[in-house]
Amino acid sequence: MAIIVSHEVAHQWFGNLVTMEWWTNLWLNEGFATWISYMATDILFPEWKVWSQFLQQTTGRLIMDALEHSHPIQVEVHHARSVLEIFDTFSYKKGSAVILMMQAYLGDDIFQSF
Repeated sequence: MAIIVSHEVAHQWFGNLVTMEWWTNLWLNEGFATWISYMATDILFPEWKVWSQFLQQTTGRLIMDALEHSHPIQVEVHHARSVLEIFDTFSYKKGSAVILMMQAYLGDDIFQSF
């Protein structure tokens, strides 16, 4: 429940920073909210070890990324009515995994300066 609430608060709190220009960048909006929900929950409840849960869920879901029906995290959307097709695991988990990798590669100080 803490992760879900943190995810929705991230949308409200950071909405102006990561609001996408068009649905093509949905992965950034959902990936950021997912990433920050785990980060916030880990800060509040470190004994829960939520990053282990994140890695388990993400690894399991990213196995699907090798399948034929996979798609990139950034998908061209030509009509708003077709946006429901990209609200899936790839937007949430793959997007947040990419953000987590960027944070790990760049380090906290450089990552937060963006």
